Amino acid sequence: MFIEIILSVEVLLIIALAVYQIFDLRSAINCALQRRVALSNYYIQNSPSPYVSDLEKRFNELAKNWKKETGAYSTSLHIAGNNNYLEIIGMGNEVVPYILKELQKEPNLWFIALKSITRQNPIQKEHIGKIKLMAEDWIAWGKKNNLI
Repeated sequence: MFIEIILSVEVLLIIALAVYQIFDLRSAINCALQRRVALSNYYIQNSPSPYVSDLEKRFNELAKNWKKETGAYSTSLHIAGNNNYLEIIGMGNEVVPYILKELQKEPNLWFIALKSITRQNPIQKEHIGKIKLMAEDWIAWGKKNNLI
């Protein structure tokens, strides 16, 4: 709504300038259209997606619960043995892009889930035990496989 008001005011201003012959009418219309496209693109790029699938909603709910329930634990047995984590693994390949997106936001122990689901392990030997580097290896793998 706000963007539409700004666009309408700008269009009126440009047309008014054309009437006073500061711009010729063709230039005024072209300028108005360029501004409208630029502002529309900005709005589209910076607006949250209106569509979130049921699968993504469920994943987000499970991931939130998993983080909340395992935040105090430091062993991978407790973290990966959590019911929420296990349910995410059970969701299969469709949730891999969501897991990779989570890794991009915040490196976390998603590695067991990713390895279980994909049957892949892109982690370099020298990165084992270094969460940030392990996450970077998985993110690179995801990009290489067009998952993110």
